[in-house]
Amino acid sequence: MSNYESDDYLADSVSRFFQSGLSAGEVALIISTPAHLHAVERCLNDADLDVTALRAEGRYVPLDAAATLAKFMVDGAPDPTRFEATIGRLVARAARGKRPLRLFGVMVALLWADGQADAAIEVERLWNALQERHVFKLFCAYPMRSFSCASADTSFLHICQAHRHVIPAENYAAPELTDDDRLRTIACLQQKAVALETEVEKRKHAETELNATRAALERAHAELERRVQQRTASLHEAVEQLEEFSYTVSHDLRAPLRGMQVYSEALLEDHAPELNAEARHCATRIAENAARLDRMVNDVLAFSRISRHELLMRPLDPGRLVRDLVQHYPTMQPPHAEIDIASLAPVLGHEPSLTQALSNLLTNAVKFVAPGVTPKIQIWTETHANRVRLWIQDNGIGIPPDHQNRLFKIFERAHAGLSYDGTGVGLAIVRKAAVRMGGDAGVESDGANGSRFWIDLRPARPRPAK
Repeated sequence: MSNYESDDYLADSVSRFFQSGLSAGEVALIISTPAHLHAVERCLNDADLDVTALRAEGRYVPLDAAATLAKFMVDGAPDPTRFEATIGRLVARAARGKRPLRLFGVMVALLWADGQADAAIEVERLWNALQERHVFKLFCAYPMRSFSCASADTSFLHICQAHRHVIPAENYAAPELTDDDRLRTIACLQQKAVALETEVEKRKHAETELNATRAALERAHAELERRVQQRTASLHEAVEQLEEFSYTVSHDLRAPLRGMQVYSEALLEDHAPELNAEARHCATRIAENAARLDRMVNDVLAFSRISRHELLMRPLDPGRLVRDLVQHYPTMQPPHAEIDIASLAPVLGHEPSLTQALSNLLTNAVKFVAPGVTPKIQIWTETHANRVRLWIQDNGIGIPPDHQNRLFKIFERAHAGLSYDGTGVGLAIVRKAAVRMGGDAGVESDGANGSRFWIDLRPARPRPAK
């Protein structure tokens, strides 16, 4: 068996294989492709062998490899009976008269190139079986490109083991190479083989380490995920407990606060003449602080309710909610305030929560104005693809920019040092309500020329026409 890298090398090798035999009166049987047949015959003619005369004598028998394969291949596999009837008969006829026979074929190489490795190996086995019954010298060749991938290693070994002699490709079997050159080439090949084996081992080791690292990472990720889930569950439980605690405390505080307020007011109404100025002042402060603390408790309860309760969302008309609020609070009506309500786009929301948020914003807009200034408020909406932004603009005292980030946190006040009453919970309720309804809330202000508060909500889907 010979390996080759170029067709010219193959033609030269085959012609030399046949030249010595034909010169000694032997028979040459060649089963190859038309291109190879033409190249071999040209080489034989160049060697002063008359191919035409040899063919007429029956000493040179050329056959097409593909056509010959078709005679004994059945469903992609060689049929032993047909192989014997085709190849065995050719060999017997070519060697009649006990003439020595030399044979070259590329049928196995064609099968291999077509991806039929099992069929190629089986044809090699059939050739070996045929040699047990007939005497001939068989020379077959494979292009080295057929064994270029690593997956061909095992099959290549089978092919080599099926032949008595294996000749390397022309790079290592060229006749012009001296023994020293061949030894040098073999040494280089050995060095490359050792280097390749070392590299393979390194890659296997690196792959093993990579797999081990990946399995550490996977375990660490799983452990981290477990801890995150545990801490998230603990955090949710703590938040729920805190909300429950704040709701309970706030609810339980209302009764004693109302008692303080009622008793202090009764003391002032029934016994004011009997009290000196300092006592009346103290009783008044007790009543005022009890009332302020009661408002704060109410706001905390409202914040807790928005945080705790499931919100039933439905289409709402913000314009109706604003008009109802204005009708309910005299401080929002002329001449106390001027409120301009544009046509407001419908939104998807929870009516009690949105009403509470609007009430807090309107109350602040009326309250936080400079002394002697009539509150003027404008309300409108801007509709976008996936949200509706409701604006409430006032002419109040404004909010300093450095206070705006913490303004919507509970118990935070932008004007704690001024004489404006408040609990620091109202705007926290606004944002909490907006977020619970799937939106958000914010403010724009330069700190001097009023403020523009906004609430983002999802648009209400229009009802289909009947």
